[in-house]
Amino acid sequence: MYDFSVNPEEINLSYYKDYLKKTNSIIKSNDLEINKKYQVVVMAAGKGSRMNLNYPKPIFKLNYPYGTNSLIGNILYTLENINFEISSVNVVINEKDESFFKSLKFNGSKIDLIKLTESQIRGTGICLYESFTFLNKVEDIILIWGDLAIFPAYILKTAVLIKENSNSDVVFPTKIKMNPYVSFLRNKAGNINKVLHSNEGNEHKGYAEQDCSCFVIGSNIIEDFKFFIENKNIDNKVEIDFIHFIPYLNTINKNVIGLPIVSENYVSGVNTIKKTKQVQNILDNYNYDNYSNFFL
Repeated sequence: MYDFSVNPEEINLSYYKDYLKKTNSIIKSNDLEINKKYQVVVMAAGKGSRMNLNYPKPIFKLNYPYGTNSLIGNILYTLENINFEISSVNVVINEKDESFFKSLKFNGSKIDLIKLTESQIRGTGICLYESFTFLNKVEDIILIWGDLAIFPAYILKTAVLIKENSNSDVVFPTKIKMNPYVSFLRNKAGNINKVLHSNEGNEHKGYAEQDCSCFVIGSNIIEDFKFFIENKNIDNKVEIDFIHFIPYLNTINKNVIGLPIVSENYVSGVNTIKKTKQVQNILDNYNYDNYSNFFL
């Protein structure tokens, strides 16, 4: 299940051959275990303006093989079936939207809502920065985007396994695709040294890696993240997305591992009506048993 289906020649980067060989050998080890417990942070403060919603996008519902559920409800459902310990689930929301999220539960208990003001919601980077007051300072963090419609558990488990069994500070799953919405670009040493975001007017033409679902973040780099945000010298209107922290980590010699373990056609997040229909068509092709076997 965890074999990499990446052709290094497609992106003209020969170092991928060694890179994939090393990470794949870790994944294929049969004696690996997950021993830590993790705190989860779900980014759910965004709006569904492009989907013409009058409520937060993570509350949008789809028909899953196990029943109708919201996007964030499905994320919680998946996390409840994870075979390692999650100490807390923290959902970052706009304080005005509390009524939409207050009934959410994880393993029968209410989740922790991190309520931010409009002025604090300025990109996923600022949102995470503002959330640290509410988080455990010594536990690693699993950062998840709240608009994921499909969230296979094996992708998260693989990232966590790599994080615990390698000398890494951040691990995140990626897919290699043509003209991605977000592009993580590497230098010849294999390190991510640039991120291009189409939403910011920067689009990469050609094959590149795109993040797809989550980041596993070591607690040891929280102070590095705070320094990164606090030294941006920005005004209160500028947004900073978390993804821009990744190239910075490599400038301070931290170990970031992007795992290209997802196929190019994999659709995870939704931001348009067209994508929601695409995802629903995918889900309609699964019965409960097949869905459970693959996604849980």
